[in-house]
Amino acid sequence: MQKQQTRERIYEAAKTLFVTKGYFETRSGDIARLAGVSHGSVFSHFKSKSEILERLHNEFLNSQIQKIGEHSNVEGTTRQRLVILLDLLWEDPMKNKKLSKVMFAQGWLWSETREEEYQKLTSKLRRIGEEILREGQEKGDVRADFKVVDMMNTMQAQFKESLRMSFHGKKNVAEARKQLHGYLDMICRP
Repeated sequence: MQKQQTRERIYEAAKTLFVTKGYFETRSGDIARLAGVSHGSVFSHFKSKSEILERLHNEFLNSQIQKIGEHSNVEGTTRQRLVILLDLLWEDPMKNKKLSKVMFAQGWLWSETREEEYQKLTSKLRRIGEEILREGQEKGDVRADFKVVDMMNTMQAQFKESLRMSFHGKKNVAEARKQLHGYLDMICRP
């Protein structure tokens, strides 16, 4: 019980620091001080700072999955439903670009096992989007000459590219979102 409480204090301290200072700017000593533990205690509970980031990223994805799931059955055209889905996915990364930039680019920190967990989580989000696209094809709202999986792959790639552009200032947020929504104009019927 005490060990779990200490682990949670360390995690919460790290999360706070990652959000306020940034991942790379946060040192393990900073985490220990904020958590009220010794420096060595941080690494007796977590193998590395990246393990803490991985947990934070998984919580972020689970939160996204829950939010999207709650809104996936809204009424409207397929395009309107997809805009809601994309806007919900867009909202949280924009709240803290500095941290989101690290979370979305952390692939180099992951092992094969971590990648499998990431794929399991993101596949849940993909299934929701694919279902909306399938329903749209059945209603005639979405082009039938494209495969659902191909449209989803393109939408996912466009989403990541739009986030990347907004994170790195190549385009402002409004322009990046406009580009993302522009893809929907290609696949959805007016």
